[in-house]
Amino acid sequence: MENKNKSNICKWKEETCTEERVRYPGKSILSPFCLYHLRCHQAISHVYKKRIEIAKDKAELEKARISKKNTPQEKFYQLTAWKNCSKAVLLHYADEDLMVQCCTSGRFYKVNDSDLHCGHYHKSDRHKSTAFEFKNLAPQSASDNTKKGGLPEVMAEWIERTHGVGTLEWLNIEKNKTLHLDKITLEHISKFYLNMLNEELKRRNIKNPWK
Repeated sequence: MENKNKSNICKWKEETCTEERVRYPGKSILSPFCLYHLRCHQAISHVYKKRIEIAKDKAELEKARISKKNTPQEKFYQLTAWKNCSKAVLLHYADEDLMVQCCTSGRFYKVNDSDLHCGHYHKSDRHKSTAFEFKNLAPQSASDNTKKGGLPEVMAEWIERTHGVGTLEWLNIEKNKTLHLDKITLEHISKFYLNMLNEELKRRNIKNPWK
């Protein structure tokens, strides 16, 4: 079998091709490709290009999703300590029918309604020492909590009415204290609020509404 000159082999890079290059129609110079790829390489190249673009778009979307998920604020709200804390707070303020009143709008929500949040007066991403402080937390609608910035002026009035005059002054001092939310501290906080939640469930003689 006659050996082919390697310099004359088709230069198609997407797949291995051992066919010989052919001349461009009506010209004396060789094309980079064999007869097959000379005819269809543009169409196939378009397919490969689209595949690369789609893969790149998917990679960028996944990177954006992971990046968003891993922000400090997102991480905080995924903590078991926060889940136990927020549930304990909401159940504490629920009436006998497990309805909870938003501290800023006055609207009522079922205790396990996804539109009901446990809002912070001093925000958790800026003040670690009050992130889990019971008096710094209040039931709040998702809309007021996320779209209206928490309405701190209205929440402040609710805190003073609920916990007594001087509570805001006390919170303003507490927020500047140093607290490291390391693993041991978070485990302690998580157990504290889980016990509070379980005690409230036991007192009401009800099952956990979040299960």
